[in-house]
Amino acid sequence: MVRQSGGLRRDQARGVRSGRGGNLANLSQHRQGPIGDAVNTLLAAGQADGIICPDVDARDVILLIGYLTRLEPDEWEGRARHLLDVVLDGLQQH
Repeated sequence: MVRQSGGLRRDQARGVRSGRGGNLANLSQHRQGPIGDAVNTLLAAGQADGIICPDVDARDVILLIGYLTRLEPDEWEGRARHLLDVVLDGLQQH
């Protein structure tokens, strides 16, 4: 089920990028909504504890994770976890 819903999200994102689902530039100008609010809350807690880089915001995280939608279905199993680890490791303050 997760793989199917992930595939659906990837297909939807491809549609947005290709112009079938709307304009990606317009989409990126809108507020991130409840997901952005949740990510900002998590980031703020990590930043207050000195764990997360202070210059990172929800939009940064959402844009970076959005690149996972560019994976081809046959790449998903081998790359998605690794790429997400790269993003999460990059958020840590060093």
